[in-house]
Amino acid sequence: MALFAAIFVVIGFAILIEVFNLVELSQKAIAEARVATATLRDPTISDEIKESALQRSTIRLFKFFCGITLSGLGSLVIPLGIVWLVSRTGLFNFDAVIALLERWDFILAATVIGIGTYILLSRFVTRKQTPAQEHESSLASTQAFENKYSRIDKALHRFAFASVSIQATMSDIEDKIYKEELAGITVEQLVFITALPRAGTTVLLNMLYKTGEFATHTYRNMPFVLSPMLWQKFSQRFFKEDVQMERAHGDGLTVSADSPEAFEEMIWHLFWREHYKTDRIDCWNSCNDSYFKEFLDAHIKKIIALGKNDNPTSLRYISKNNLNIARLAILPKIYPDCRIIVPYREPLQHAASLLNQHLRFLETHAQDPFARRYMEGIGHYDFGDNLRPINFGDWLDSDRRSDAKTIEFWLEYWHATYRHVIDNVDENVCLLSYQQLTERPKEGLRYLSTLINLADPVKLIDQFDIIRSPGQHSVGESDVSSGILDECRSLFAGMEKQKLF
Repeated sequence: MALFAAIFVVIGFAILIEVFNLVELSQKAIAEARVATATLRDPTISDEIKESALQRSTIRLFKFFCGITLSGLGSLVIPLGIVWLVSRTGLFNFDAVIALLERWDFILAATVIGIGTYILLSRFVTRKQTPAQEHESSLASTQAFENKYSRIDKALHRFAFASVSIQATMSDIEDKIYKEELAGITVEQLVFITALPRAGTTVLLNMLYKTGEFATHTYRNMPFVLSPMLWQKFSQRFFKEDVQMERAHGDGLTVSADSPEAFEEMIWHLFWREHYKTDRIDCWNSCNDSYFKEFLDAHIKKIIALGKNDNPTSLRYISKNNLNIARLAILPKIYPDCRIIVPYREPLQHAASLLNQHLRFLETHAQDPFARRYMEGIGHYDFGDNLRPINFGDWLDSDRRSDAKTIEFWLEYWHATYRHVIDNVDENVCLLSYQQLTERPKEGLRYLSTLINLADPVKLIDQFDIIRSPGQHSVGESDVSSGILDECRSLFAGMEKQKLF
């Protein structure tokens, strides 16, 4: 009976943590502390304003501390109190329950059981919708795969995002457990797809992934991305066939649990947090961290190993990560035989698409805080409240920097980005005109197959009919500053002169 009582305490504690919003309170406290630290370090703010701001932060932090303390105590005391009351009947010894709760093997087992409970409930407990609700859900433009999670799913993701350091430790343990399996996997001829968002990177990733020659992250790796093999080992028994749904961008592209996606940014953020400022992201010019290279290599091997469970052929790692465009200077140094594909589009239409997505995600994040936290947690800082532009050549400090709700901002961002790309083009970094690809898809895919050394180019070329011209946005040139537009078009014309296929 003592065992059942101890299990009751653990399950009760987990449920009450969710009921009392303990994770959310902790996240708010961390965010407030970061704001206070940033204010203290900001040289542009006077001491008087700093003192006033820090006093307000101190009061808020004290309130969070009280809330966290009371919620934590309540989550523990309530189930323990119930167990103590029942123990007074003589069914079991209360001291025996406490001794059991302190044992390390019980703590480990309780952790596994707790995660399992979250997954089971999120997979099998669903709410019945009325026909009107189903119709409304099908029309809601912001409902996509990324945000179809239940309350329990959201709690699990919040825990994962708040415990990245713990995940990194689990990754080291994972290295030892799967040492023999990983020893035979090589990390070579990697393919990186990167660009500004809305340049066709997702389409290219999906097509290359379908050739069967590559391994990459999928949504099933979420939310414990840094320990993918242990997570799959535990969660695979709860896998279910997922349906295709339009993603949150509202661009017609669909995703499912088995769709490839960009999640490796979590690793970069873990090791290079100083590059992620509150309003921008700095470029990488050097990489001297040997442990980072070891960690990333080991992670790539794990993703390849998981891919081999479905495909016994030799796989290579492929990455689609928009922020890798800030690492063009170091990726070839880390992986000398890699290929970095950088697609680009006509600047005015590209900027209009970027602006449209930014406004869309501003609305989404205002309506759904979890959507914002989810995108931030996986390292997507492209749009909405999460927007942190990459500061290529200090363009963000320019006097002509525009507001992100205007198309001029995105044209300025486009120009700074592709000016940086051109400066870094070499045998590893290759530009790919999406316009030329839509005009001659077979030739373009054949060229891409040769560039990245595909074993069977036909599997890529046969997908040529997937390539479509992007939708056109209605944008009046008279509403755009002629100076920045002319600069972008001049840069674009120079890039288009290179007929690669």
